[in-house]
Amino acid sequence: MAPGRLNEAPVLGQDFRSAITATARDVMGAVGNGAGLPAVCVPNGMGARGLPTSLQFMSRAWEENAALAAARAYQAMTDWHTRHPRVE
Repeated sequence: MAPGRLNEAPVLGQDFRSAITATARDVMGAVGNGAGLPAVCVPNGMGARGLPTSLQFMSRAWEENAALAAARAYQAMTDWHTRHPRVE
């Protein structure tokens, strides 16, 4: 388990850091991708600007059901996935 991103989601229209363009700062995602580990991100709150933050669940190779089950259990205990960012 780790943050899905190091900061909250970007504002719409703002440049998005991407693994494809090599501008991402997602250390855990990069490690997982390089090692072939399955992962899933779910909402876990709102940052200082009212934009979503996320939590990443990662499991061993070929055990993606463990990551999905953990993410589902987390979402069952929270309501972050039903909330929307503030509109400014």
